[in-house]
Amino acid sequence: MENDNIIDFYPSEKGIAWVVPESKDKVRIGIAGLKEPHTYFDRFCTTILGNDYKEKLIAKQAGPIPLYNPHIKTQIKNTYIIGDAATMVKATTLGGIMQSHIAAQCLSTSITERKNYERAWRKRLGKDLWMHLMMRKAMDKFKADDYNRLIRMFKKEKNRRILEEHDRDFPTRFAMKLLFNEPGLMYFSKFLV
Repeated sequence: MENDNIIDFYPSEKGIAWVVPESKDKVRIGIAGLKEPHTYFDRFCTTILGNDYKEKLIAKQAGPIPLYNPHIKTQIKNTYIIGDAATMVKATTLGGIMQSHIAAQCLSTSITERKNYERAWRKRLGKDLWMHLMMRKAMDKFKADDYNRLIRMFKKEKNRRILEEHDRDFPTRFAMKLLFNEPGLMYFSKFLV
């Protein structure tokens, strides 16, 4: 599909959908959902590409995406796990490339300097992965109106500016600034209970 080289992200009650450009006329479309993912994918693709979307597909693949588990053990003696195997995935967007890269750096340093890998990666990533997980748990309770409310908040220039100025992989670095800037975000705290 032709595109403007912008990543589109669609949160909803059914899960998360995205369209990521690969070239001027090709995109990678994905969804993540817990209930009937094939149906969700079909509906999303029909909405984005039309009823004949299957004729436009180049390839299709499916697989599970782990959610961060703060209790997983990632080091046992000289055996280590990183990335998806270690659930180092942002639960909000289900991305984890940066987290895997950082964990790989931590592992390399831990091996060469004989330090504790588990402690090293958790120090760099643990709080942010946990915050993404809490946001996902809240979002899993949203209805369509809640998503619309959240999107309206982030359409405001002052809030968009904060997101543009900070790396969203690390929400602990700007969460308080965002909360002070947009007190309406407190509305969503009820979903954490």
